[in-house]
Parts: sequence; structure tokens; C-alpha cells
Amino acid sequence: MAMPGVKIKRILTRAFYYFKEGHSAYLMYLLSFAQWITIVYVLLISRIPILTFVFPQMWIFIVIFLFTYAPLAIAVGWIHFKRSSLYSAQLDVQVESNPYHYRFIPRSTEMLTTSLMIVQNRNLLKLFEKLNVLSEEDKDLMKKYIWLVEKLLEGRDTREFM
Repeated sequence: MAMPGVKIKRILTRAFYYFKEGHSAYLMYLLSFAQWITIVYVLLISRIPILTFVFPQMWIFIVIFLFTYAPLAIAVGWIHFKRSSLYSAQLDVQVESNPYHYRFIPRSTEMLTTSLMIVQNRNLLKLFEKLNVLSEEDKDLMKKYIWLVEKLLEGRDTREFM
């Protein structure tokens, strides 16, 4: 049974984590965004006559800024995830620092379960043949199934064999 102090500590640490995520990912993002727009408009645009002509009111600046900034931010985010090595490095650091993450080689789980499926079905086929409980049609079907799973494990397209 958990001690009362441990439960309170867990609640407080979770609350702090939720606070930190909400604060940094959402609230401060919105506040800093609004602050940046206000500062740029008041301290830069309103003091330069040509920019005041282009953006006579702050809402015009906000609309034009959002219509240019949002696609740019989306493109940079896409590059971060799809074309940059930074995202994989970020995940590597997270996995290394988190003891609850497990690393699997890509397709290792599928390969392991498929290999075990083949072994189980071979042993079942031997057992059924020994007990003489399968018809020849069922034996052929089971052998074909084992063969197809082996081809699948090799990475071949099994549709051509169906």
C-alpha cells in the first residue's frame, strides 16, 4: 500500500508536469505570439512611414502576417519531421533518457511473431500427422499456409501465390 506522502508527491509532480506542458506548449505560445505581434507593430511598423502606409491598422498586419507565417511554419515543421535528422536525434535522446522506452529493430516484432507462428504450425502439423486427424486436403492447406508465411517473412508479396 502506498504511503500518503508518496501519493501527495505523485499528485504534485504530475500537476507540475501538466502545468509545465500547458504553460509552455499552449499558454505562453499564445502570449508570446501576441506580444511579438504587438511589439513589432508598435515599435517598428508604426515608426516607419512606408510600413505605416502598407499596414495602416494592426489587424491588417495580423492578417497578412498569419497568412504568410502559418504556411512557412507548416513547411519548416514538415522539413523538421520528414527531411531533417534533428527529429530522429530528438527521439534518440528521448529513448535514451526514458527507461520505459524499449528499442526494437524495425520489423523485429513481426519477424519474431511470424517465425514463432511457423514453428508452432510445423509442430502442430507433425502432431496432427502423428495422431492421424487431418485429411490430405487439410495437410496440404496447412503446408501451403506455412509456406506462404515463410514467403511473407522473406518479404515477398504473397498475393501472387494465392
